[in-house]
Amino acid sequence: MLLLEAPGWKIGRGTYLSLTTTTIVDVDPAISDADWLRRWASRQKVREAINPSFPEGVFDLNALITSPLRCLYTFGDLDEFARAAPQETFQGYLSVLVMDVRLLENWKRGMLMCGECCSMSIYANALEGTCKGCDKRVELRLNPRTVG
Repeated sequence: MLLLEAPGWKIGRGTYLSLTTTTIVDVDPAISDADWLRRWASRQKVREAINPSFPEGVFDLNALITSPLRCLYTFGDLDEFARAAPQETFQGYLSVLVMDVRLLENWKRGMLMCGECCSMSIYANALEGTCKGCDKRVELRLNPRTVG
């Protein structure tokens, strides 16, 4: 953490700070604002995952495919069942109309696939990406923001 006292600054197409002859730089300052900023940064580091994997053992695909009863549900049916029996497992088909797909937009931005490692988001247009924190190869999944 750095504390900049009397930095230079310029407003133009983008605002930026610079070091001048009067700027004083303090490394790891012992002030209450710095402690608050460290706590805030640590909370941001452990934020919610961007693309959590589907939990194992929750959805039985084989039972659903081979079942003689194939049900098509609506969001209303799903809501009613979840409120009536919140601890029960519910399997079936849900009729959904997808209104927005951002496939090309995410591909152009290099964000078609995503994953997470070292509490950092990893985006790429490939099935694997490299973590910038530990240089480990990470398996990526489709970015959930692709479908609206």
